[in-house]
Amino acid sequence: CSTKMLNIIIKNHIKLIFDLCIAKGIMEKEVIQVKVDKEKYLSENCPPLSMPGSTQELQELCKKLHQQIDNADEERYDLESKVGKASKEVTSDTQIYLMMVTMFLTSLYTGFSELQSDSCLMCV
Repeated sequence: CSTKMLNIIIKNHIKLIFDLCIAKGIMEKEVIQVKVDKEKYLSENCPPLSMPGSTQELQELCKKLHQQIDNADEERYDLESKVGKASKEVTSDTQIYLMMVTMFLTSLYTGFSELQSDSCLMCV
């Protein structure tokens, strides 16, 4: 009985392998057909790429553009640091100004309070 069962298992396994080989062949044909369809579509709907100048000229242009990008990044970084420094200075100056105004107003208030207390003593 086990030999019969083993033969069935082997037969099913061989059938599965055969089916997988057929499926692989079908998929390979589909991949090729997709590539052919893509090329056909592109040739019908997209104009060919025209590059003015040689590849060397394009590479030089790219290098030049990258250098300009690097220069712009450096300038942006410098400006950001200058703005940050100026902002800190403004904040510091504002704090100093507020402290001075507070001290001035406090001294005025203190002087006014002393005047009031002195005048009250005179009234008595």
